[in-house]
Amino acid sequence: MSAPLPPSGAIPEPPPLPLGLRVAATLCAVVSVVSVLGALAVGVPALETGGAAAALSLAVNLAASLAVGAAAVLAWRRRRASVALVGLAWLLPIATSLLLGTGLRLGGYLLLLATLTLAVHWNQMR
Repeated sequence: MSAPLPPSGAIPEPPPLPLGLRVAATLCAVVSVVSVLGALAVGVPALETGGAAAALSLAVNLAASLAVGAAAVLAWRRRRASVALVGLAWLLPIATSLLLGTGLRLGGYLLLLATLTLAVHWNQMR
C-alpha cells in the first residue's frame, strides 16, 4: 500500500533545515548582535574626538554588522547570497580602514568562523 497523495491545492512542507545551516545562521545572528554592540561601544565615544573619520568608521561597522544579520536571515532561508553578504561584511571595514589610513585591521574570528560555516554548507543552499 502506498501513502495517500496530498490534495492538489496543498503546499508540501519544505524539508527541515539541516543542523549545519542552523548553526551557521545562529552564528551569523550572534556575530551581528555582538558586532553592533561593539561598534556602538567603540564608535560613539570616538565621535567626540575623531570627527568625520570616526563617524565614517562607525557607519561602516554598523552597516557591516547589519549585513551579517541579513546574512543570517538569508542562511535560514537557504540562500547562497548569504555567503557573499558575510564576505562583503568582512571586507567592508578592512577597505575603509585602509582608505582612512589607519592600517590593516582584519575582521574578527567569529566573523571568519561564520563565513567558513556558511561556505562549508554551500551545497545545501539554493
